[in-house]
Amino acid sequence: MPRDFAPIDEVDQSEDADFDIEILTAEEITKILLTVRDDARPALAIGAFAGIRTAEVCRLDWSEVFLDKGLIEIKKGKAKTRSRRLVPITENLEPFLFDLMRDAGNDSGGKWKHNALRHSFISYRVAKIKNVNEVAMEAGNSLDMIFKHYRELVTEKEADVWFGAKPSAVAALKKKQEAERAAKVVELPKVVAA
Repeated sequence: MPRDFAPIDEVDQSEDADFDIEILTAEEITKILLTVRDDARPALAIGAFAGIRTAEVCRLDWSEVFLDKGLIEIKKGKAKTRSRRLVPITENLEPFLFDLMRDAGNDSGGKWKHNALRHSFISYRVAKIKNVNEVAMEAGNSLDMIFKHYRELVTEKEADVWFGAKPSAVAALKKKQEAERAAKVVELPKVVAA
């Protein structure tokens, strides 16, 4: 082989490099869920309120969502870590899934934040239940990753607001926005007769 041959130079670097975690606010996720197409809402709700990786959500099948048990199964062949895990359906995710499964047959107003649904879920879940081991198992992450990137980014109060984003809150925001639009009166300039 040539002396300067270095095939490893062509390999992409690991995604585990240092990066800033970006999360959404409860207001942002509510607006996103309000404006997103109906067929995209299940993936967003699962990503936001179950913390499942985007690639794993894309591989998810409705047969792996167990509303009666309150669990979503991530099969080992679909998991990034290649190990099966059961993810709890949080209280605010359940009505989204129920409505979406019944009805089944992003324009967030800004730049999308990289993997923000998952990062948001993990951050708010850690703040809410204060059990890093449990969150690591639910998210399919190592304790090291949770401690390194997700602890203390948000408060418990903010977590309560995040997990309070339910279909009724989205509907209420939609109704409020419609009322505000209807209340805006367009004033036409007055024409003064010469």
